[in-house]
Amino acid sequence: MSFVDAECEIKTKTKTENETSLPPSESDAAWKSILDTYFQQTMAFLYPHLHEKIDWSFGYHALENELQAITAKAAVGKRLVDKLMQVHSCTGQSLVHLEIQGSRQADFPERVYDYYSRLRLHYKQPIIVLVILTDDNLNWRPEHYRNTIWDQLIVDFRFYPVTLLD
Repeated sequence: MSFVDAECEIKTKTKTENETSLPPSESDAAWKSILDTYFQQTMAFLYPHLHEKIDWSFGYHALENELQAITAKAAVGKRLVDKLMQVHSCTGQSLVHLEIQGSRQADFPERVYDYYSRLRLHYKQPIIVLVILTDDNLNWRPEHYRNTIWDQLIVDFRFYPVTLLD
């Protein structure tokens, strides 16, 4: 049995597909702008334990063109935006690869590993891969890519996801 106040009308609105998400090009631009402008604040909010490892007095440098050139061949499926930032820490220069993922994709972990491999070969620097999941699936939280052959683990690659639903 449910109780409904006769003086209070509850209205619900079902979101249409167009209302639930921005078109990819608009979403890309929005995330790119946020990360370009608020990278330090984004790191502090979503990854506070990593934010404190970066020496922000050196600033940071976006390597967007380099990232696009290196990862263009590995691009598979729909993706929103990638960012590659050069930062400094007490151990020297490092790269932060931020991947924004707006939908569940079975090959996503492998694609992130492919990007990492290409970046590592090119830059020969330490790289941490951070993933921001913007989808609404509570059950999808990829955090690694594994590859085995003959029941032997060959690759165990980890990346660090956060979800906007948390």
